[in-house]
Amino acid sequence: MPWTGPNFANDDQRTFIMNGLMKAAGMEDSVCHEIALQALQEVPALGYDYILQLIEPVGSLTAKLMNEQKHIAVKYAFVFWINLCKEE
Repeated sequence: MPWTGPNFANDDQRTFIMNGLMKAAGMEDSVCHEIALQALQEVPALGYDYILQLIEPVGSLTAKLMNEQKHIAVKYAFVFWINLCKEE
């Protein structure tokens, strides 16, 4: 993810990256799911200035993972929120 940092300044590229991450995070394939969530936790440091539009989808994903009791996956989503707090 670090190499995508400059892309977050471009709305179309940021949207493409985040749509891909969110789609992969919602997949049943556990490998894709886990890799997407690991990448998601890096987003606050890369695109903090653009984070507002991501709050709702990541919040929904976090709630879904908690309700499904996917403990390992929800751990990665929580790291997103922790990293967001660090950036604040």
